[in-house]
Amino acid sequence: MNSNLPSNYSTSALILTITSKPPNRQKAKPFAGSRKDQIIDVARELMIDEGLSAVTMRRVARESGISPGNLHYHFSNYELMLGALLDAVLEPYLIKFETLKAESQGNPVTALTAVLEYILDDLASKKTTMFFPELWVLANRDDKAEQQMGKLYDTYMGALIGLINDIRPDLSKKRTKEIALYICASIEGQTVFIGYETTHKQYRKALKKITLTTIMKLVMETD
Repeated sequence: MNSNLPSNYSTSALILTITSKPPNRQKAKPFAGSRKDQIIDVARELMIDEGLSAVTMRRVARESGISPGNLHYHFSNYELMLGALLDAVLEPYLIKFETLKAESQGNPVTALTAVLEYILDDLASKKTTMFFPELWVLANRDDKAEQQMGKLYDTYMGALIGLINDIRPDLSKKRTKEIALYICASIEGQTVFIGYETTHKQYRKALKKITLTTIMKLVMETD
């Protein structure tokens, strides 16, 4: 599926210190995708394992087993590399949403419920718990990064809006967007509590049930 991800991602260049922590990945490991795919895969793993400060052009080049000049051939600046990284992170979610919708056999309630369950279960993964808070930190200190993150979440909410519209086509665009925004905020906010290896992870099942009940009731009964 081709996602409707914005192609004009941009964020101001960051001056970041290369971490002194020894890399835990082998350089130039075999990779099935293109060189760009490999670069993005390395950048994503660095962000998850060591934080955003480790994601520098020089460090990504070294971990990818290529020269900085070769990296600049594929991504001329940090902004373009980060934008491609966000594209790569978001697209599998959008693909999964479409798959779950298709598997619902035309039942919009089943489709939205399945998508919500998938998102809630995904909070327990290391990649989600580690990646998105790093992105939030970046957005809080950089205006262009904030705009870029806004575009990412607009795309994410667009998928939710479509699912809500299938259930409640009678709702206004404003109200539908409000519900989609609430879904994003309520679920994302759970990351720090029930995310990967977090203090309250034993409450994941209970919070999942409460969240599903609350959101579906809101969608079905809202005016």
